[in-house]
Amino acid sequence: MAQQLNETKYAEIERLANHNEMRQMGLLCSEKMLESDTKSFLEYFANIKKQTNQAAQDLEELKKKKNDAQTKFKQITDECGTIQSHINKNIEALDRQLQFKEFLDELTPKEVKDKMKAKKEQRAAARELERQ
Repeated sequence: MAQQLNETKYAEIERLANHNEMRQMGLLCSEKMLESDTKSFLEYFANIKKQTNQAAQDLEELKKKKNDAQTKFKQITDECGTIQSHINKNIEALDRQLQFKEFLDELTPKEVKDKMKAKKEQRAAARELERQ
């Protein structure tokens, strides 16, 4: 009976030893998986951080380009306004000159107008001859 108790205890010790070994192997496997998962997460996090930094740089570049474009647009708009102002001044000056010409034409006698018209036609004919 003592022998049977010894065999039972040895069997129980062997079973517990196997159980303990299996448990240790499970823990080692779990540790390896945890390390692998941690490494994967850190790589993922580093990649996300890199992408975020790149996106921030891209955003800054786009903001700079936008500001440059707005500045150029404002400059061109100002130049257009200046040119438009000059055009309006020239139109007003031309209008005044045309009114003055009409006034002078009204004062000019018909004989002088006829002489000027004849001279103008002669010059046109001379130019036409030179072209041929």
